[in-house]
Amino acid sequence: MILAILLLLVMAPPVPGQVKVTAAADSIAESLEVKAEDRILTTVPLFHSYGFDFGLLLAMRYGGTLFLEDEVAPNRVQKILREQEIGLLPATP
Repeated sequence: MILAILLLLVMAPPVPGQVKVTAAADSIAESLEVKAEDRILTTVPLFHSYGFDFGLLLAMRYGGTLFLEDEVAPNRVQKILREQEIGLLPATP
């Protein structure tokens, strides 16, 4: 699955599915001012829209570093934010 997503993000010329995927990534990145040097931490599973769109998709599209954490303990997340200098933490309300 990740290989298929990667191919959609980098293929030229664009294919119909690529336009939607890259448009979503570009829209999110523009709103959040995402750059290649950004470090993203997601505690949301990648099958969830927040984990996929705000985590995996942004990191793959812009080359940011993605940190995956399955433990949603406040102390653990705070430690990772501080130690890894995380700039984006997508989370559900």
